[in-house]
Amino acid sequence: SRQIQLGSGSFITRQPGEGYDEIWEIENKSLSTTEVTLDLSRCTGVEVEGFEGESEAVNSCPPMESMTLFTIHRNPPFRFAISISVKEIPVPIEEQRGYIGDKKNEVQAEIDKIGELIQKIPFDVMTHEEICAKLDEYGLDHFIDPSFPPDSSSIYDHQSEPKYPLSEKPVWKRPHEFMNNPQLFCDSIDPNDINQGALGNCWFLASIASVAENPALIRRLFITQEYNEKGLYQLRICKNGEWIKVTVDDYIPCYYSGGPMFCRATGDELWVLLLEKAY
Repeated sequence: SRQIQLGSGSFITRQPGEGYDEIWEIENKSLSTTEVTLDLSRCTGVEVEGFEGESEAVNSCPPMESMTLFTIHRNPPFRFAISISVKEIPVPIEEQRGYIGDKKNEVQAEIDKIGELIQKIPFDVMTHEEICAKLDEYGLDHFIDPSFPPDSSSIYDHQSEPKYPLSEKPVWKRPHEFMNNPQLFCDSIDPNDINQGALGNCWFLASIASVAENPALIRRLFITQEYNEKGLYQLRICKNGEWIKVTVDDYIPCYYSGGPMFCRATGDELWVLLLEKAY
């Protein structure tokens, strides 16, 4: 069998059938309906079951489901020059809430747990070590930024913009949930590591890319210099001409079965994501 990797962690598996037949199965791990189109116009002796005599076959798989997409019959002598196109059609936001409910409840429980500590501790004036000590004192494994909680209120204003601005609701994840080996910095800092996401902030990412031409300048922005299990990072940001210390957690808005919705790095490094979040 062979696999075709799609967006959001979904994939199509091509399995051998009887004789020269081929069966295409899909596992859709996204919050979108995945529509797959096969173009048979350059094939000879090839037909798709249910689309006999047609030069195109189209089928769709609902979110979070697996199914057989196509059964392809190849009759010798045949020419198998097939092409494939994929379209992801997000389901309505209200429907997405049902899929992400469990993860949202898990994150909310973590927010509630740290809520008491948030009211007592002045995070903004404490060092990384002091905050970690307080987390340990209260039996908390991870840090959550009280000024930027991992929920939709941090992404858009519900009151001024009642219609959700993105086609898919984010699922907030820690780096280990979407990276194999998360690190703050990998071997080197390269402007080409910066990839824009769904947020229209190319002006900001272009500025980061310019600074990244001198990697030492990027490293100087980070008070916290290494990946840590607490998910706590402190940075220096120049805002309106003034250098300020910003403390953030490492919760990142992601696609349900994929990685970051907004900016991301080429590999398993966090500096790009955390800079965008801190700014």
